[in-house]
Amino acid sequence: MSDTSQIATNQYRFLGRIVVGLLILAAVLLMAVRVTNANAPSNAISALKSPIPSPVSVVLDCEEIWNPSCQTKATSTLGGQLWSYFYVDGRYRGRANVVYTNVCSRFSLTDGWHTARVYAVDAHHNSASVGPYRVIKCDRFGPDVSTGLRSGWKIQINPVASDRGSGIDTKTLWVDGAPRTWKNYSNACVQLGLAKGGHSVRVSATDNLGHSATTTAHWFLCWK
Repeated sequence: MSDTSQIATNQYRFLGRIVVGLLILAAVLLMAVRVTNANAPSNAISALKSPIPSPVSVVLDCEEIWNPSCQTKATSTLGGQLWSYFYVDGRYRGRANVVYTNVCSRFSLTDGWHTARVYAVDAHHNSASVGPYRVIKCDRFGPDVSTGLRSGWKIQINPVASDRGSGIDTKTLWVDGAPRTWKNYSNACVQLGLAKGGHSVRVSATDNLGHSATTTAHWFLCWK
């Protein structure tokens, strides 16, 4: 065999190894995607079950409402001792086979989304787990409110109302006890037509669950 033929043969073998390697890599990536999809629900469903077959099974069922209750279950087809655990935000909260009513208030959770997980293991080391999933949404408190008052030669009022839970329903800016248009004022004394002397401003807001909040009255002076 000539040198040219030998070089061509070696090149074909090298290319063949690259092709085989790429096929193996594609198969590994496909398997990883399938495993990832098995660990996460494709749709928002109320009852989540452990995805991997096992003598042990667990269920997590949280209501799809604000400040929900969560039902937890853990069973084993083998009988015998079974240890179960319910976690919220990675912290152990109690055993399974319990209905945890109003988990937001029960565990003093902050407003916003929280994760839940159920895990169980039997005496034979068979286990099952579901979660952690963001299935708990809490709204226990009123909105965060601020007048945004800044005193100086020109009085600035920049009212703010935000809510991490259900969102803002209504908001009101009060100046001297009367409702005024909710917007930013770069020169409030002039824009609101305020007389010379002392004045007060406060802000109130209510979220979509009816929780309300209001600031204390903040005082300022108009010099004109």
